[in-house]
Amino acid sequence: MKQNMQVISRKISASFPVLGIAAIAAYVMTVVPPVSAGGSSWLWQVAQAPEQMFVAVTPAERSGMLLVAPPSRAQLLSQFEALEYSLTSIRAGAAVPRLYLRALPSDLEQDTSPADRKLTFLRTMLPLILSENEKILADRHRLQRLSQKVRTKVLLGAGDYDWVLRIAAEYKLPNFNPYSTRPADWKSLLSRVDAVPPSLALAQAAVESGWGTSRFAQHGNAVFGQWAWGEDDGMAPRQREADAEHTVRSFNRLSDSVHAYLRNLNTHGHYEKLRDHRAQLRQAGKTPGGFELARFVDRYSVGGKKYVADLREVIKINTLKPLDGARLRPASEFKLSSL
Repeated sequence: MKQNMQVISRKISASFPVLGIAAIAAYVMTVVPPVSAGGSSWLWQVAQAPEQMFVAVTPAERSGMLLVAPPSRAQLLSQFEALEYSLTSIRAGAAVPRLYLRALPSDLEQDTSPADRKLTFLRTMLPLILSENEKILADRHRLQRLSQKVRTKVLLGAGDYDWVLRIAAEYKLPNFNPYSTRPADWKSLLSRVDAVPPSLALAQAAVESGWGTSRFAQHGNAVFGQWAWGEDDGMAPRQREADAEHTVRSFNRLSDSVHAYLRNLNTHGHYEKLRDHRAQLRQAGKTPGGFELARFVDRYSVGGKKYVADLREVIKINTLKPLDGARLRPASEFKLSSL
């Protein structure tokens, strides 16, 4: 274990000199389980592929990657620089590093340049959005393969059958029959299990969180302003009406907020038109774009059509359209799933 930790510490410190070896080792030791016999553990895989250090899914729950929480914006920017991560290069076709932040830097608002603050926020959120979309698309592709089996009257294995039921339940179709031969049934499920364009997600995150500076974003990882009912589920708005009971839903980490946002757009009745139009574009062989789909999230905010106009303005001014084609750097050997 000690030898493996030294290997990891040397390799990471070479890429992230701002982090001391002792600090890296201490942090990794708090989140990574012990190395198993034969060197097959997650920690051993990281030691063999240092470029995946901020890539794979965390050992906890869905994420499988080591998440980081830089205490300051300066430290975060040094990590961006070490990874050669800029939106200019991403727009030109470079892949996005899998740097996943647990939370936003607490001093994000202190930056004197609004333009730099926006860039920091966008670079923070983009990998998280792409990662969640990646898992959704992995599930979608598996569903498409299984639906083809059903159409050709091939029996599903017990594992596949149970998995389809779980996916359908997650996407609020609890009565879905995996052996249904009705194209409309599978079409309904697949219309929900699909990615949300990054430009739309980024624009909504920016508008809802004040570019990551709102109290909800800073203290509750709530970057999409989703409501909840019950004091235990979130943070109460300070200017909430006396008879109102809603809170702004809070999360343990930013990735959970992104996951909940995507699930909201993919399941809530308010966004059925978005899902239908996205499915039509897919059927026509086109890639759904955030600027176009923005018109279907007018019910996300009381602002209605003005809210849509604001989102489109954010997409336009910040050149977010090209980010709809962004992709993450490869992360082989790690299972992708939204469950």
